Amino acid sequence: MGFTLIDLLALSIALAAIIAAVRYRQINRRYDPFLYLIWISLVTEIVINILVYSGSDTYIPFNIFPLIEVLLLVWWFHRMRFFKIGSWLLVAIVILSVCWLVQSLFLEGFTQNMTYFRLLAGFFILVCSSLIIAREAATQRDPLWQSPVFLISIGMLIYFSMVIILGVFDIYGVEAKLSSQMQGAMAYVNAFVNFIYAIAVLCMTRNLRFTLPL
Repeated sequence: MGFTLIDLLALSIALAAIIAAVRYRQINRRYDPFLYLIWISLVTEIVINILVYSGSDTYIPFNIFPLIEVLLLVWWFHRMRFFKIGSWLLVAIVILSVCWLVQSLFLEGFTQNMTYFRLLAGFFILVCSSLIIAREAATQRDPLWQSPVFLISIGMLIYFSMVIILGVFDIYGVEAKLSSQMQGAMAYVNAFVNFIYAIAVLCMTRNLRFTLPL
């Protein structure tokens, strides 16, 4: 099996990862959780591609990554002052981690797609990103397209909406042709969102572009 367009689209996160590496010293440290996520995403995609083309199973990296992803985003939401009370941050981390453990150890294990956890995490991120978008629209003084926080949140809104749709399809079952088409569409959506993330990283500066009370 040769390298395909879908494989190339999956690696489109490399653009944002490279920009983040080059501009890291010029970026406010509150963006660090998101930057770490970009780099880990790229490494995960590379590992999965290596495993696929070597004929090995991809369940372990494929199912561990969603937990790392959501925990880094929870951390990023906290850095963006979404969790104004520290206890709520801890509650979110504990609930998500426990749900991942329950599904991975007692329900499906590492040989399935962790659909229920992906749905829970996707819904959580969808709600958080929607609230941050609303906050940015109400408080941002610069054009929204120059706000990294707004761009990242828009990207997450688009991506995790697709994650939820695919998860629902997986649970209730759809015909193979439609499922294949949706997976193909997801690859293009993922590439588009990665492009948004690259623009967001380019817009990041040492000073945050939104004003909130300390």
